[in-house]
Amino acid sequence: MNVELEESFKKIQSHKGVVGVLIINKQGSVIKSTFDQEVSLNYSKVILDMFPKAHDLLKVNDSNDELSFFRVRSKDNDIMVTPDKDFFLMVSIINDILIIYQ
Repeated sequence: MNVELEESFKKIQSHKGVVGVLIINKQGSVIKSTFDQEVSLNYSKVILDMFPKAHDLLKVNDSNDELSFFRVRSKDNDIMVTPDKDFFLMVSIINDILIIYQ
């Protein structure tokens, strides 16, 4: 993992309310995670399944649009995913913290 990515990982992880951070490559292999291995692999599978569907959903309205970020909100947490050329970055955060920042 490059230095810039490592620094970003640490910075995100240090924010109040962050439950966990996960970085996976485009094939779903875990690059770095604060979650245990089983949870990391489960998130990886879901991200690889959801991203193409979310991307296709955007294409319905505008075939030139590209997905740059998606967020799933539950009662307790938000899960935010952003793709890069080579990897996906996922952050899970407690909902109460988001209310403070909005």
